[in-house]
Amino acid sequence: MVSSRWIWRTSCRCVTATVRHWPYTAWQAVRDELDGAVIPGLPCQAQAGDVLTALTSHGLAAARRPAACPAQHSAQVRVTGWDPRLLRRRLAVLLAGVDDLSTEWAATAELTLYHYDRHAAAAAATGHEDPDLDCHVSTDVETALRRSDPLPHTAPAVNDIGRLQQLIHAATDRYEELIAQHTELAENVTTRYRAQLTIHDHDTAEQAILTALPTLRPRPKP
Repeated sequence: MVSSRWIWRTSCRCVTATVRHWPYTAWQAVRDELDGAVIPGLPCQAQAGDVLTALTSHGLAAARRPAACPAQHSAQVRVTGWDPRLLRRRLAVLLAGVDDLSTEWAATAELTLYHYDRHAAAAAATGHEDPDLDCHVSTDVETALRRSDPLPHTAPAVNDIGRLQQLIHAATDRYEELIAQHTELAENVTTRYRAQLTIHDHDTAEQAILTALPTLRPRPKP
């Protein structure tokens, strides 16, 4: 049986990682002395649903806790610990993302071309060159990649929490490596596309990029 201290320590750490980048005004976590569950408090009811979704996506079993008084606007989510079913789904989603990123290089190149044209047109409309155009394009591409939510694959039939977390960490490392490679591809495409536009029309420059795609892909690190 998992100790209440372990649930408190790991769950509180994950809750902290989940909400620390969100625009919430305040939150706090307390431990239920009866069963060791972690109960993060949130400033409004609407945020409880977002936190609940994030925690379950992370692999933590959680449920909304009703306010002590109907007039209260604050909310709480009760976190009881890791759930192997949720961890397997998290792993399955990561594996799907790894598979997609391992093959969809052309899709990233086309996405890069779109964002380049969009930012270039916006700069032209103002009459001023955008010195940060390359950075904006790379950021938009990376954001789009990270927001993609692939259909989960079948995860290994593992029930051990520790083993599942090891597999998730390995899949996460590979996912981050591929994200970095796709971002580098976006940078290479942007540089080459700008050069092509100086000598070709838009359609010809775009086709040249897609034709040269194998040479623009970053080499995987050993």
